[in-house]
Amino acid sequence: MDTNKVYLVIRVGTIPELNVNPTIELDALIKKNGFCYFGKIGKNPSIPKLKAHLKDKIVYLVTAHKINGVFKGASYKLLDVVVDRMPPKGQYPLYYNEIGPIKTWFKISDHKDSVNLNNLILKSSGNNLIDSITRSSGSLFTCIAKN
Repeated sequence: MDTNKVYLVIRVGTIPELNVNPTIELDALIKKNGFCYFGKIGKNPSIPKLKAHLKDKIVYLVTAHKINGVFKGASYKLLDVVVDRMPPKGQYPLYYNEIGPIKTWFKISDHKDSVNLNNLILKSSGNNLIDSITRSSGSLFTCIAKN
């Protein structure tokens, strides 16, 4: 088990009224800028814990998007966390302008190695991520990789 890597898994969904798939939007901005900001809607993570992880671990932000009944993951290297400050235009997907105020922004970049969601377990309990994300109404899971 690689304890030097932490995976912050966030459940995302297609935004039907805007006809937006967040993963496609994030990937396009990263391709253009080399990075982008992902805004966390709803409950936010513990910022002090996350900042501590960023100092001594490799942290990945993983979006878990349920498509046709199956969760698909897209992984990004987490570079920084910004609270209570909107990033500059062009550095975040425009659909956030339609959603409302976002408190927490994650600065992310491309991550070449894909992460299999089936190989992640919750850091707090050791439970399988897929089992937990399927049964939980929560949208945020801190995970590590299984052996």
